[in-house]
Amino acid sequence: MAAWLAEHLEAREAFAARYPAWRAAVGDAPERLAALLAAPDRAAYDAAHQAEWRKRRLCAFNSGGDCTIYPVRPQVCRNAHAVGSADACAGDAPPDVAVVRLSFRVADETFARTSAELRDLVPGAPSALCVRVHELISSAR
Repeated sequence: MAAWLAEHLEAREAFAARYPAWRAAVGDAPERLAALLAAPDRAAYDAAHQAEWRKRRLCAFNSGGDCTIYPVRPQVCRNAHAVGSADACAGDAPPDVAVVRLSFRVADETFARTSAELRDLVPGAPSALCVRVHELISSAR
């Protein structure tokens, strides 16, 4: 994504301009979620992720509802779909409105295996996408 942004300067500059406001809005949520993702308790991560998601703070790559890195969006974004009604998409949705995730066993297993392999290749805890890309493009300047 950082390499793609290096070739798409308008998208890169727009992301860099949006990043500080996004970072202020999300606080330490990216680091907390990354730490939970690295931990063995998947249920704790899922609960924290859903709680953050309900706050409807879109990622720093989102501009007016559009993904500015769509051609190179990560697998986690490619896996996201609205299912049923838009009720679960509202930030103020009641806690009893279930979030539905499409499941495709072969793709899910491949994604899980690839994620595990990547964790083995990359030392340390995972980091949030927006945070890591911002670090990479900032160091490239």
